[in-house]
Amino acid sequence: MILWRIWLARNDILWNKKSTTVLEVVRSARTNLDTWKNAQTRVFTPLLNVNFSSGREHWVKPVLTKFKINVDGALFDSENRFGIGCIIRNGEAKMVEAFSKSKIGKVSPEIAEVIGMKEALSWIKQKDLSDVEIETDSLVVVQAINGSVQMPSQFGLLIQDCQSLLSELNNVFVSFVKRSANRATNQTSRLVLFYVRLYL
Repeated sequence: MILWRIWLARNDILWNKKSTTVLEVVRSARTNLDTWKNAQTRVFTPLLNVNFSSGREHWVKPVLTKFKINVDGALFDSENRFGIGCIIRNGEAKMVEAFSKSKIGKVSPEIAEVIGMKEALSWIKQKDLSDVEIETDSLVVVQAINGSVQMPSQFGLLIQDCQSLLSELNNVFVSFVKRSANRATNQTSRLVLFYVRLYL
């Protein structure tokens, strides 16, 4: 995994003129290894409560829940930042609330996505809501949250935080959708860069 991430870092310098730190290479290698290990256990025990092929291509209003939250993360490497966005809709498909946040630091896509998930779960807890479906286009996050594999990494610790929050909530579950069904949230997560540039 480390050699593969070094190769990718080398290609980034060569083709994209983008440098990668040693810490970023090691962190990405760890995340990739954890993901691979997690996937291997599926041979014995299914980690997902979701069918991979059932990822919806279009957004649909909640049917079995009162609310639906779409979550997404975005990376802004040149700004040394990443953003997360959440859109909350009710059973009539009307928007209840939307928020986006900008955070400092360069992270892997999986970290940005799982931080977005944690923010959504914290929001549900703060609002004391129940009967909520959370949708994300990050399959690895859904797999890890619905799985039981312990991962000794930053990604794994954030997954544990999400699982802990989920255990405190009533009838809240996480599902995977394709990027096309998460387009509005993708735009919301990217809006934060506009505000960062505006106010800095």
